[in-house]
Amino acid sequence: MRGRIRRDRKTGIVKLRHHAELIQPYDGADMVTAAPGPEGELVVLWASKENADAISARTIQPGGASFPEARTAAPVSVHVATYRPHLVMTVPIAEQSLAHTYAQPLPGGDVLLVGARCRLRDGAAEPNAAIYTVDGELVREGILGDGIEDVQTTPSGEIWVSYFDEGVCGNFGWGVPGGLDPMPLSLN
Repeated sequence: MRGRIRRDRKTGIVKLRHHAELIQPYDGADMVTAAPGPEGELVVLWASKENADAISARTIQPGGASFPEARTAAPVSVHVATYRPHLVMTVPIAEQSLAHTYAQPLPGGDVLLVGARCRLRDGAAEPNAAIYTVDGELVREGILGDGIEDVQTTPSGEIWVSYFDEGVCGNFGWGVPGGLDPMPLSLN
């Protein structure tokens, strides 16, 4: 979002000024994620409290190790809202199963949803990227790999993905001898 940012070079403190209020697209909506879009807009993924909890679900192993789920237990509905700085568009998505989800705009009002985790089972990867129309219709799915740290799009629709260590070194079935290397990039 456009706004003034002042940085004191001596202290390293960045001071932000108030720019806008984020208004829920519907009553009871919880913010799941918020990220800048390619043209300075703010893209927010909203869901009901129950659905937001499903999107951020984790499995805790004996001994305390915690792993984020790659998918929700059942499909959930979400809304992707775009603010410039005020709410200008909401894309309702009735059923999606990606967990730990990033949202980014695409040309023509389409939206990209990407799940941070992607399991590889029996040599096949589950899709963790989906493109929806402005009406919330699924038009394409693909695989962007496991261990996604961030996703950004460009105004022309290119997708930039960054990975954390498990996306580069492997986990969830990736990077094992005889298996697929981490970071297979395909969105068909």
